[in-house]
Amino acid sequence: MEISLTVNYKIEMDKDDFWDSKTGKPKIDMKESLNQYFPEKITLSKNSVTTRNHISYIPLKEGKNCLKCASCGMALYIPGKEYLAEGLDYCKIIKGIPLCHSCAWELEKEQVKDQTYEK
Repeated sequence: MEISLTVNYKIEMDKDDFWDSKTGKPKIDMKESLNQYFPEKITLSKNSVTTRNHISYIPLKEGKNCLKCASCGMALYIPGKEYLAEGLDYCKIIKGIPLCHSCAWELEKEQVKDQTYEK
């Protein structure tokens, strides 16, 4: 059986520290660091080997290619926008507020709980 596991990291750093302004690509030392911390293959057990499919370099620009969850700050894709940055989680808008699915679920759970107590 194959399992797909996607892991996202949000890295906050100055863009000039990461991007090479001449090539428009990540700097060589940044690529080397990423390859060191996210190797091509890892072994989880003696019967399994994982292969990295890719590493995406997506500059997140709030309001242009992502929204941030108002509760936890996670980067989310903008609902209805054609360009969905790869690997970003679903954004749920509740009363005009962008929330990730976990925070939206917690809020909805609390609303149901409050309605139950009102009865």
